[in-house]
Amino acid sequence: LMSTQNLKSVKCINFGSMIKSDIYKLLSGSFFYVMTLTCFIIPILVIVMKNAFEGANASFSNVWQALGTVYDGSILVSTDLKGLCNINLIFLILGIFECLFIYEDFSSGYSNIIFTVRSKRTSYSFSKIIIGIIVGEIMIVSYLVGTFIGGIVSGISFEMIGFDYENLVYCLLSKGVLVAVFVSVYEFISIIARKKIWLLFACSLFFGGQLFMISQVITPINASNKNVIVCFVFAIIFGIGIGISSGKILEKINVI
Repeated sequence: LMSTQNLKSVKCINFGSMIKSDIYKLLSGSFFYVMTLTCFIIPILVIVMKNAFEGANASFSNVWQALGTVYDGSILVSTDLKGLCNINLIFLILGIFECLFIYEDFSSGYSNIIFTVRSKRTSYSFSKIIIGIIVGEIMIVSYLVGTFIGGIVSGISFEMIGFDYENLVYCLLSKGVLVAVFVSVYEFISIIARKKIWLLFACSLFFGGQLFMISQVITPINASNKNVIVCFVFAIIFGIGIGISSGKILEKINVI
């Protein structure tokens, strides 16, 4: 990260500099790699261990169930293992990352430095959202690779039942777009809570849990282009709306 002396020598940190600083922070720490590795390991452990212990009665009859369930038009969400322990878990893992990523700025005093040199508050909030989205997409890819490896190792079927390759692509696209909604919510919570880590996690788990259940319905394995459009609309509304709102809140409160 930029040193205190270098930061104070400039009049204002622009959006590009903020992004570069956050990327450097992301890649120089170990937390990002731990979270990504976690997303890679989870599907392997779930698929391999469940099928090894349960045998013919295994919860996962095919590898694609680790990516989501087939939506049958019901408003009720699935609460079994296949409905809860699938790729949607990355939305909750992403919450841990985003909240701690921002919490570190305020707890370490780094936020005091960047706001002292008159950085735009909205630049700060949008930078955190963009970094969170990038990490979320990497987590999805990591989970997907882990799912394939878990399926190959366990020897379960890759047969597509109730959906096809086109649905699968739309499913992954809708989840990728929905990442922006989760990241925006977590970013807003982190700005509100700041140094109160207990409040940070309590709120992120509550609101993240509510969105997690909804994600089953709007990003099913048999998704269509309509699901992608719905997720995109929500992503734009939440991403821009919360990004601006977070910046306004930072302007109103004393963060120095």
